[in-house]
Amino acid sequence: MKIQIYDHRSGLKVVPEYIVKNIEAIIENVHPTIKKNSVATLKKLVRNQMKKEGWVGEYRLDASSRITISSYLDEVGLCFQTGNCGRIYADLLKLQTLYVKGKIKAGIILIPQNKTAVELGGNVANYERVVRELPIFSQVLTIPLVIIGFDGTED
Repeated sequence: MKIQIYDHRSGLKVVPEYIVKNIEAIIENVHPTIKKNSVATLKKLVRNQMKKEGWVGEYRLDASSRITISSYLDEVGLCFQTGNCGRIYADLLKLQTLYVKGKIKAGIILIPQNKTAVELGGNVANYERVVRELPIFSQVLTIPLVIIGFDGTED
């Protein structure tokens, strides 16, 4: 799969380069069939590779809650969003909360680019929309972020 990266609040300076390269390599080497109802397979392939690379599975925001982000590695939180557009705001809020609490120093959002999102299903969150809307929330979302959009469609 191909990737595109967006840097919010100097995320590329805060997230260690080896972590960005690690996620890039995982995405570039996963070759799922992108079609409706293939999200579960896509997530499983990516999560299995992440686990092999040392990423922790779901990471809780607080011991008293079951609210989680997708993964965690070396003070970087990661949300892998392939769901409804409205869910991306929850991911951003969760990452910001962990950042403010001092549990992470930066975050990564792994999200399909629009073309892939359309293939995966209706109203799926997409890279282009997040990149377009992040500046609107820049006074509230102070966490350094790296947004990684992936495209698994054929050219």
